[in-house]
Amino acid sequence: MRAADKYEHLINLLNELQTELKLAGLWSDTEPSKVALSSIQPFGLDTLTFYEWLQFVFVKKLRLICDRRESLPDSSDVTTMAEEVFKSDEITSPAVIRILITVDRFISHA
Repeated sequence: MRAADKYEHLINLLNELQTELKLAGLWSDTEPSKVALSSIQPFGLDTLTFYEWLQFVFVKKLRLICDRRESLPDSSDVTTMAEEVFKSDEITSPAVIRILITVDRFISHA
């Protein structure tokens, strides 16, 4: 896959993820504070909900990487955390999980 196509494909996946998060009521119009976003804990668990981290850290950072044509991370495994959070929050959104699996695989094999 050409580099430009790689970034375009990832942007399309992120757009799908955003759509599905909105449909599931998990997308916010209000960005967390700079302090909350500056967490160094995995998934920002000390200051953010997983959904906030997904939207305002994970998706935002991947979009920035794509816009700047920077190197993608070597691997991704967000799905495992999403499955645990969805289970504990009793959220059913197979589409979100399916897209996260695709994003994880794409990044890990890009």
